[in-house]
Amino acid sequence: HSAFVSIFLLYCVFILGISTTILTYIGQAIGKGDIKQCKQITKVAFACAMLITFVQAIISYFLENATANFFTQNASERKYFLLAYRMFIYVTMWALSTTVIMGSILRGSGLQNGALVIPLINY
Repeated sequence: HSAFVSIFLLYCVFILGISTTILTYIGQAIGKGDIKQCKQITKVAFACAMLITFVQAIISYFLENATANFFTQNASERKYFLLAYRMFIYVTMWALSTTVIMGSILRGSGLQNGALVIPLINY
């Protein structure tokens, strides 16, 4: 469990960095009243999140065996670790990136209640 949480946190750092940046830029654009810039920031945010998630998935695919060997001690642990690892990399990570980006856009727009509900809907 702790190994999986460590891997999870490693992947979250990049998306959380984008989230904080987007939150700042959306807030500034809304403060200026520039809706066109808000739309552009939203498009760029999703594109960056998907690109980073795609790159992380490719890197994770190639490091899958090395990661499993590092965090497990026997064959049965390895089997279930790889199952959880693949589920995270190919399913959960995509949902995580879109959830974090959508939440930061809504928070930057002043819709904190909507940002609270997004993770529940997405998962």
